[in-house]
Amino acid sequence: MNEFKTYKEVNSLLAEFLQGFSYFESKDLFLKHPTNLDISYSDQKYLHYYHESISKGVLSNKQRLNLLIEEKLWDAEKDKRIESIRIELNNLKQTKSKLFLSKQIKEISDKISILEKEHIDILTEKEELIGSTAETYAIKKSNEYFVLSLFYKDPEFKECVVNKKNIEEIFIDDTDDLFMFYNINSRKFNKNIKKIAALPSLINAIFLFEDGVMDFFGKEVLRLTIYQSEVLSKLKNYKNILVKTNNFPTEDLYEDFDKLVAWYESSGSNINTENKEDKAASKQKENMGGSYIGATKKEMQKIAENKGDVVVDLAVEASKKGGELSFAEIIKLHE
Repeated sequence: MNEFKTYKEVNSLLAEFLQGFSYFESKDLFLKHPTNLDISYSDQKYLHYYHESISKGVLSNKQRLNLLIEEKLWDAEKDKRIESIRIELNNLKQTKSKLFLSKQIKEISDKISILEKEHIDILTEKEELIGSTAETYAIKKSNEYFVLSLFYKDPEFKECVVNKKNIEEIFIDDTDDLFMFYNINSRKFNKNIKKIAALPSLINAIFLFEDGVMDFFGKEVLRLTIYQSEVLSKLKNYKNILVKTNNFPTEDLYEDFDKLVAWYESSGSNINTENKEDKAASKQKENMGGSYIGATKKEMQKIAENKGDVVVDLAVEASKKGGELSFAEIIKLHE
C-alpha cells in the first residue's frame, strides 16, 4: 500500500472521503464506505446466523470451552492471564502517551511488545482448540454479508451486487477480489484518519461552522460514513487545540503529515496535562523549576518549550560564578 505522507498524497484521499465511496476500476463497481447503519444490519445478520446454528446443534464458544476444560485440554487460568494482560496493556499505553523522554518511551514500548506477543500466543492457542462454533460461523457469514453488501453497480447505491435479503444469491465471479479491495481500502482510510483531519481545507471549513453536521457534510450525523464520523471528531479536537493555544503548525510540517499529526497530538496532550494540574502545585513547580532524570539536553529543551519555560544550563551558570553554585543560587535561577 502506498504511504500517504505529503500534502498531495493525503489530499488525494479527500474526494473519496467526501463522496463516500471508492471506485473499483477493474470490476467497474463502487464500494460504499460503511455507515453505522450498515454495521447494524451486519449485526442483525450475525444474530440470525448464530441462532440458526444453535438450533441445529452447533456448540457455542462457551459450551466448547467448558468441554475443553473438563477434558483438561485448556487451563482456565489462561483466561485470567488473558484478562490480566489486557488490563496491563491498557495501563502501559496510557502511561506511554504521557511520557516525554525517549528512553522511558522505549522501555514502555518494549514491555508492550512482549505482552502483546504473549497475548496473541495465548489467544491463538485458545482459538485453535475451540475450532468452529456457532459464533465463528455467524461471524464468517455476517462478514461476507457486510462486505459484499457494500458493493454497488452505481455511485448512487441503487443496485447492489448481491441480494441483501438473501445473501446466498450471489451472481458475481471472483468474490475474493472484492474482499481484497475492501480490506485494502479499509486499511487505507483507517490508517490515515488523523492525516485527513489535518488537511488545511477541512481545518478551515470546521472554523466556518459551529456544530452543524448538516452544514458541514450535507447529511444527518447517523448517515455519515464511519470515516467521516471519525474525521469530524478529530477535526473538532484539532479546532479546540488551535483555539486554546492560539498556535498554528508551521509550513514545513505540511511536507510530512506524520509530523503534522504528531504536532496536533502533542499540543492536545499538553492542554490536557495543564487542565489536570492543580494550580497551587503547578505554581510551586514553576517557582522551584523541574528536573527530568535521564533527559537529554534536547529533550529538556522540548519539555521547556511545551511549558513556555527555558532550560537553565547549570554548568554554564556555575562557570560564571567561578565553577560552583550554592544551593541558594540554584534556587534563585528557577525563580
